[in-house]
Amino acid sequence: SSALLVPAMLTPREEQEMAEVLESECAVEMDKLATLCRLGIPERLRAEAWKYLLGVTRPEKAQELSLGKLMEQRYLRLERAWQSDPQLELTRRIKAEVRGHHAAAPHLRSRQRLERLLRTYLHCHAADYTSGMLHLLAPFEHVYRDSDTDAYFGFEGLMGQLSWALTFEGRKQMAVALLTLLRHLLPELYAHLEAEERLTTGTRAAETGRDWSRLVDTSTLDAEKRLTTGGWR
Repeated sequence: SSALLVPAMLTPREEQEMAEVLESECAVEMDKLATLCRLGIPERLRAEAWKYLLGVTRPEKAQELSLGKLMEQRYLRLERAWQSDPQLELTRRIKAEVRGHHAAAPHLRSRQRLERLLRTYLHCHAADYTSGMLHLLAPFEHVYRDSDTDAYFGFEGLMGQLSWALTFEGRKQMAVALLTLLRHLLPELYAHLEAEERLTTGTRAAETGRDWSRLVDTSTLDAEKRLTTGGWR
């Protein structure tokens, strides 16, 4: 549903221009696409645009179909691989997190699908699970509702772009940047968080390498705000 995602702020002419860029027969002009996407992406174009912006699909379209088939085959191999290594404790943790997230965001169609996509990613990258991953994966589950392959590789592309932000130094710098923005742009919210000592908690979490994204508790946000928090467009 379009109500669940940030609406694009493009004029009809700009939206048509974005569609033409994506539908180019030979290659997608990435600089032009990135510029147009700064004001948001219309829902009807979002699935295609995300794949180019995240590096899932190459701008050159000559081998688009064959590469798409190779991606499908690779995803199936990755999914089968983790099923041979169940890791029961990790599975229980993910199931519990997905259950809670799904209850607050019922538009997500399948808890099992979220669990499957997460387990595939964690096994492929030998990564530790953090609760923030679920919130990053959810928009892909929503947008690519008919393709596990596109949802998985979109999420993988995003995580690759966020790799620095997930390091110890990256978290520290992003925590400082977030607090600076809050102080200058939302002084009332900053004062509220400071009064509740959440700022100290958030900074300490960043310094210890834990997930500081919970500085602002999103548990009370409705489904629409959950998907739009963080600039998903």
